Amino acid sequence: MNEGDSTEPRNRLAIMRHADAAPPGPRTSDADRSLTELGRHRAADRRGIVRAFGPSLTLCSSARRAQETMAELGDAVGDHLIEEGLYHASPTSLLQRLSAVEEHTSRVLVIAHMPTVRMLAEGLIGRAAADRVGGLPFAPGAVAVLDVDVSWAAIDGGVASLAAFHS
Repeated sequence: MNEGDSTEPRNRLAIMRHADAAPPGPRTSDADRSLTELGRHRAADRRGIVRAFGPSLTLCSSARRAQETMAELGDAVGDHLIEEGLYHASPTSLLQRLSAVEEHTSRVLVIAHMPTVRMLAEGLIGRAAADRVGGLPFAPGAVAVLDVDVSWAAIDGGVASLAAFHS
C-alpha cells in the first residue's frame, strides 16, 4: 500500500492490557476487581505513551479494572466508549468490533484483558513476526502499538506491523 492511497488508509492501533488488579475475592466478582496501588501507578506511567500515540477513539472493557486504567490515563484517551462486549471478547469478536470503526478514525486504543490482547496483537502482526520478537508478553499495563496497513473494515490477521511494545 502506498502511504497516500486513499482507498486503504494507514491506521494505528494501540492494544493495552489493563493495569495490575486485585485478586478475586469471595465477595468480589471478576468484573468488579479494582486496580491495586501498583496498578494505578503503572497506568498513570503509561499516560505519556498513550498521549504520544494520540488516540482519536478509545474502546474500553466494561470491567472495573479496565475503566480504572482508562481513568488513570486521563485526557490522553480522547473520545472513549465503554463496551461490555470487550470484557469477555475473543480475538475474533474484537476484530469484528474494530472492523466497525468509522474510517475517519485513524488511531484507536483498546483497553482489554489477557489472553485476548496478546492473541489479537500477535494475530494482527502474524505468527512469524510475533515469533521473531519472542512473542508479546503482555504484563499488566503493557501497550503494543501496531501500524495497520488496511482500512478498519478490512482488518484481519497479518495486516499489521509492530511499531512499538511497552511492557
